[in-house]
Amino acid sequence: MFHLIDESLEAYIRAEVPLAAGDVDVSFDRPDKEWGSAVTRPTVNVFLWDVRRNSGEQEAGLGTQQVNGRTVRTAVLPRVDCRYLVTTWAGDIRTEHQLLGSVLGALLRNTVMSVAHLSNGFSLLRPLPVIAVARFDGSDNADFWTAIGGELRPAVDMTLTATFDTAISEEAGPPVRTVEIGTGRLGEQEYERRVVYSAGEERNGE
Repeated sequence: MFHLIDESLEAYIRAEVPLAAGDVDVSFDRPDKEWGSAVTRPTVNVFLWDVRRNSGEQEAGLGTQQVNGRTVRTAVLPRVDCRYLVTTWAGDIRTEHQLLGSVLGALLRNTVMSVAHLSNGFSLLRPLPVIAVARFDGSDNADFWTAIGGELRPAVDMTLTATFDTAISEEAGPPVRTVEIGTGRLGEQEYERRVVYSAGEERNGE
């Protein structure tokens, strides 16, 4: 699932900044000193460092989805917060700052990832992924870089809230065409029949 999120996030960044694949790389590697010393091209690094369930968007019950052309019933899927640290790497600081500003502008401007950005399979899940830019909660930027063995540099703390597919699907039954109710006495075969719904139409006691 995370590889689909990463693929979708790269497509989103490239489309919205925009970034041509021939000009700028997008990396999801750990941005430590060893990785940073090997960077030779302008690069946007999107490092996943924290994953948590989003309890604020939790729902209950059953939902339906389209899977391979079939309607299936599933438990309502959980929403998960994926927190990324977004940094830019280039040959000089001005280029890095310009690139980081362009990425930040795209993240602030387009907060919902459209279906066009989503990788195969991930595009079927609803609600769509939502992106928010925030500050670190209780953790200083300098402490983060110390923890991963990297050098302090400007970064954007980004949270992507996505629907996470963990449910087992069951094929739904055929759509309801007619609903009937009847009244009668126990043991008697005759009863009063009433159609209350037929092919999308409500009827009153026919």
